[in-house]
Amino acid sequence: MNLRTFSKNGTIKLIICLLFVSVSIYAQRNGDVLAFQGLEDPNNMSVRAVALGGAYTANSGDLGSIFYNPAGLAKISKLQISVSASYNNKMWRDNQIWYAGGKYLMLPEYMENLYTPPAEFNGIWSDSLGNPFGLKWNPSDIRRPVQGADHYSAEAADAEHTLNKIALDQLAVALPFQLFDSKFIAAVAFNTNYNPADYDWNGDHLDPHWGTSYDMSQLAPKDSIVRSNWDVYTRERTNGIKNLKGALAFELNESIQLGFGITSLFGSTDDNITLNRIGYYQFIQAGESWSFTYEPRTAVRKGTSDFSSLMFNVGGMLSLKNLNFGFNIELPHTITRDWSYTDIVNTSAGSTTSALSGTDKMKVPLCFNLGIKFVTSEKLSLYADLESKPYKKATFESTSLIDTTNFPVWVNQYTFSGGLEYKLFEDLRIMAGYRNRTATFIAYGNAIRDQGAPIVSYSLGASYNLPFGQISIAYELREMKYYDVYFTSRNYTLVRSNYFLVGYILSL
Repeated sequence: MNLRTFSKNGTIKLIICLLFVSVSIYAQRNGDVLAFQGLEDPNNMSVRAVALGGAYTANSGDLGSIFYNPAGLAKISKLQISVSASYNNKMWRDNQIWYAGGKYLMLPEYMENLYTPPAEFNGIWSDSLGNPFGLKWNPSDIRRPVQGADHYSAEAADAEHTLNKIALDQLAVALPFQLFDSKFIAAVAFNTNYNPADYDWNGDHLDPHWGTSYDMSQLAPKDSIVRSNWDVYTRERTNGIKNLKGALAFELNESIQLGFGITSLFGSTDDNITLNRIGYYQFIQAGESWSFTYEPRTAVRKGTSDFSSLMFNVGGMLSLKNLNFGFNIELPHTITRDWSYTDIVNTSAGSTTSALSGTDKMKVPLCFNLGIKFVTSEKLSLYADLESKPYKKATFESTSLIDTTNFPVWVNQYTFSGGLEYKLFEDLRIMAGYRNRTATFIAYGNAIRDQGAPIVSYSLGASYNLPFGQISIAYELREMKYYDVYFTSRNYTLVRSNYFLVGYILSL
């Protein structure tokens, strides 16, 4: 007896149908939800620091130290006022590859968009479509995939998204003063462009995703019918968060400087998640037959996230003749996200709207930086930094019942930064830098399970001394490549940023 007829006549017919009553917040990256994405990005505020690859923990005498190590402020001898602006071009590119073969004939061609089934195929099972005596696939309508292209290239990409932003980054002031025969420096900075930009795209969002996310044999008895929805998933977070920083530094003696900092983080982001339903598949559990049906449907979750946190840090510097050692410790703190969303689901039957809100908290453990600056000659200085952020120890809390069990487990983030500075002329210095930072997530199916993909940066810059200050420019290219490994497919993602920064420090 045909399995489908047998099922209709009274066997167990189980249709797993996750109808997206509330918008799913799974992402292409393994386990991510819409929570604190973007906050792990480095804060590009000091133009000279960016030019040096971010290796600034052991630098001194510059107002930019307020963002890296407050002890570096202690060598400032005059009133300094700093301002900087930037242009950022950020691009996300995705390429999703399905593999032919296996028991599901022609299904990869559907998922790769190599074949667009006509509407009259709706609900027709694959064995019937393969039958020469009925509806069938036309081989001439099957497009050929791109061959030989770099998986991360524009030629091979299925989707590309860009974000461009011009912004005033920061305004900062440092003032030296005497107290009890000791020299102190007080500084304050308003950072207007702490920008946790985030984007994720998945054109093959299957719910459930057979063979990987779920064991179908556990969800559905043999010979039953299993349903899997096919959507195009996008998640985007834009606009920025601000922070107000304060710092106090002093010289314990000529060789030792100490500094203390406090940061108030605040601001809102615009969040949007969209699932555009293409249709759904049905499968015979433990069989080889499947069918596809178009089902236009859109589900959108949009709203705002209001972030807040109060953070404290302490830094130190050991200054020798040609060598500086620096450290900066960021004390444990909690980042709070108060979010308010509206869910809108549009189907052929009409539209429904609902509101939801909640509060999420991320408790960040102690983080630290170590840095060294080596003056090799009158013209050349070398910089190096090591940074450790043990995010694996971070904990998450939520007042909402939605997806609380799916909060991502972040992995530890490690950063190496190196830079060099060369005095080309008396007032002109050129700089170059390199940074290797690990991502805070593990891509699905990767063999290395305790460290994220490398995020590599290359930078160049220059600074020129003016009668009352210094003007600096910098360029940074930042790139991350990673891939997800599924039983049926591979997903390749490229994230690339181009930063152009200009800043001026006025000394009076």
